[in-house]
Amino acid sequence: MSTITIRRTFEVGPEGGPYTPTNVTSAKLSNPTGAYGVKRHDTGVVVVPDGTDLTHIGTGVYEYTYTEVPPGGYTYDYCVEFVYGGETYHFSGSVSGASTACEVTTWDQVVDYIKRKLGYPTVQVELTPDQITDAVNDASRLFSRYTFVMRNNVLREQSESVVAQLDTSTTGVYYVCFLFPESERDILRMNIFEILTHMAYPPMKVGEWYMMRMFFEMFQRVRGTEPDWRYDPESRKLYVDVWGGPYDVFYITGHLVTWETLLTGSKRRYATEFLRTCVAYAMLTLARIRGKFGGIPTPGGTLTTDAESLRTEGNTTLTDVEGKLKKIAHGRYQVTIG
Repeated sequence: MSTITIRRTFEVGPEGGPYTPTNVTSAKLSNPTGAYGVKRHDTGVVVVPDGTDLTHIGTGVYEYTYTEVPPGGYTYDYCVEFVYGGETYHFSGSVSGASTACEVTTWDQVVDYIKRKLGYPTVQVELTPDQITDAVNDASRLFSRYTFVMRNNVLREQSESVVAQLDTSTTGVYYVCFLFPESERDILRMNIFEILTHMAYPPMKVGEWYMMRMFFEMFQRVRGTEPDWRYDPESRKLYVDVWGGPYDVFYITGHLVTWETLLTGSKRRYATEFLRTCVAYAMLTLARIRGKFGGIPTPGGTLTTDAESLRTEGNTTLTDVEGKLKKIAHGRYQVTIG
């Protein structure tokens, strides 16, 4: 189990600042509708009731600490209500627990985690080891789509069309640009005093030189940053038209991520969400299996299962996780020249 502390500071000051921490009349966990103080983000279950007072720990600083329900590692939404000068202010936010999910590092632990979250053992149909493996593989493929293991590559001083053969683990090419060859970028690594000694008479003022250098760097960034290129996923070849070269061709490729990478490797920060995804895919499989047994007349009434609730929860989790991954993947990859 882990404890989570919510801490907020109330500050007062003129528009634009500066702001000064200031004590308030009252501080509590409460959202405007009075529905909750803290709730689970995924299920909406209230874990801290509305109206719970925060503890005053310093000038303008208030906090509240609570203990997670095992296995922990959930994300929580909270809302703080401050009353100051007769006015009421609400500040919302989210916080995540220190998940035991991040302690899952072996395949057996992955399987145990999925079984535990699905409520094993039960009186209904269970998943086979192969079906659990399929769920983990499906989750890995989802993360491969958005959380690339980046490999930055530079093809040196190419002056004609380029064909780069990529390896079998490549999932795609996501960014390609041109750089000036190394010999033409040396000047950008020289400091202002080194450059001034090489400048023609009359010498420029320092401010004018910095402005010229800024425009020069911007020109280098803009010139040829969007080459004509195509990636063939069948042959895994990258085709780049290096017109007007020579150029260094810089490109970023994505590669498959495995459960080991997401739990013990470079992407471990995604461990909690990855395990949620594994469970979600397992839920969908279990929903298909258990759904076959629903609606069957029996002497005691019609047989029902939890197939529909499993399907709903699984799809909701996948939508939530994929939405987060899409936001992360929206960043543009800027190349710094020099």
